[in-house]
Amino acid sequence: RHIIGWLFLIISFFTIPVMITNAAQLILEIQFRSEPVLVIISYLGELSWIIALFTPLTLVLQFFPDGRLPSRRWWPLPLVTVLGMLLAAAGQLADIGLLGNEEFFRLLDTLTTVFLLSAILGSLAAVVVRFLRSRDAERLQMKWLVYTAVAGILLMFLLLAFLDDDSLIIALYITSLPTLLAVAVAIAILRYRLYDIDIIIRRTLQYAIITAVLALIYFGLVVILQALFAAVGDIQSPIFIVISTLVIAGLFNPVRIRVQNAVDRRFYRQKYHAEQALAQFAAAARDEVDLDRLAAVLLDVVEETMRPERASISLFTKKED
Repeated sequence: RHIIGWLFLIISFFTIPVMITNAAQLILEIQFRSEPVLVIISYLGELSWIIALFTPLTLVLQFFPDGRLPSRRWWPLPLVTVLGMLLAAAGQLADIGLLGNEEFFRLLDTLTTVFLLSAILGSLAAVVVRFLRSRDAERLQMKWLVYTAVAGILLMFLLLAFLDDDSLIIALYITSLPTLLAVAVAIAILRYRLYDIDIIIRRTLQYAIITAVLALIYFGLVVILQALFAAVGDIQSPIFIVISTLVIAGLFNPVRIRVQNAVDRRFYRQKYHAEQALAQFAAAARDEVDLDRLAAVLLDVVEETMRPERASISLFTKKED
């Protein structure tokens, strides 16, 4: 439910077609030499590359870390960014002859350069302005991204100014720049506790272990049952797959509970003890009728889970006329 998460999902999603289309293009050129198919695959690869490259260089910088622009006056910036990407996509169509002529392509190329250059510089300005306005924790969250974005984008412009556009150094650097920005964002998230990252790490660790354990049990059962069926009468039956699936379905909840408790005890001991204390208090509150005793139990729970310097309870009763 956070725009930063969606932006990185978009980047990841459109990175995949770039690799697939490159491989498909190479295969078609070697084996089939199908010109129309090659044109379509080439266009899809270029379109995916545009989105995967310019999203981290523009929109991520504009919306990090809280998912909002620095202020309402910055709303034209994402609009210019999206228009620049659309113009780049139309320019690729014109380049392969599916839209307009050569003169039209040159016009689109000029407009694309203006819009995308404005979007990158505007995004750089937005991240610097947000950093200068930020305080305390937000400034710590922003500093990794600010240093990486400012140094990385300025170095990109210097390379473009002094080297040829088709230089291998420029190609490698531009391809790696979104990754550098992603690493800076990851450090900010992990180091300064953005977006409840502890929950994500905890769940990832738990379900990775659960998946590994269940997969080992499943394949182990399949191998053992297959060997038994083969030993009995050289029978090749799908029944061992059905049995293994039913066993895994029955084991899922017990394995999940045990793994979650083990992970919490090992890596999140304080949180685990707090949850246990709260569960015990809930059980005591259901059965306890003495108010003083219940207040004492509540104080114990607060001291164990939150560890305050001191804690007290004040009870007020309303007099009836």
